Amino acid sequence: MAGKNNIRNCSFLSVWKHSLRCWMLLFPLMSLGSVQAGKISMRVVSGPFDISEEPHYDCQNKILLFVDKLVGKICIYNPQTGCTTCSCNLGEELAGVIPIQDSRNEFLAGLGPKLVKITWNGRPECKPQVVTLGRFDYDAFATFSDGKADCTGRTFMDTKGKMFCDGTMVPYQASIFQYDRDYCNLKIEQYKDATFYNGLAWNTKYTRMYLCESLLEKVFGFDYDIDTGKISE
Repeated sequence: MAGKNNIRNCSFLSVWKHSLRCWMLLFPLMSLGSVQAGKISMRVVSGPFDISEEPHYDCQNKILLFVDKLVGKICIYNPQTGCTTCSCNLGEELAGVIPIQDSRNEFLAGLGPKLVKITWNGRPECKPQVVTLGRFDYDAFATFSDGKADCTGRTFMDTKGKMFCDGTMVPYQASIFQYDRDYCNLKIEQYKDATFYNGLAWNTKYTRMYLCESLLEKVFGFDYDIDTGKISE
């Protein structure tokens, strides 16, 4: 793919692949502690969960959002109280929960093949309200994997091939989508040249977008235009 460069191997992702084959492997939510004399301390702050992923710190509300991925739950960890609350099971695999600016209870998320807006007050006894904003149901072999918003609020979601019970995945189903606010739907940016896209991020100047291909154990880099939201092909 032109404009995309493999920048390093991610050998640690082999652990992730192994964990995906162990469907009921329990993951705690970890917290990084202080750094002293070059050492990083870690402690468990919540859990365990089936697979805890997609951590996003909401600076506006001072909470940590994450998902219990395979069972489709949104979770909120409050560092001030040390408490964690999770929603009910939303029925599909959940990816990339992003808080909506100037709102305490509204989030964008990938739910199965759909980009949705979720309204949830953080109380486990209250069922989240889900509104579909866009979907790609023409492709029955893929599901959303991860999602992020850039500094202007543009939302990108990546996909992966659906996984079978033996841990294998439908190949060449990974794509990158952007939510088009003018047309209120998803538009595709990159199409099916990989199997398991994951882990979207940008550099600090928003001139590069980075993306893991977890099965290949690689990280790809794309040129990114913050003014237009375009990524290199």
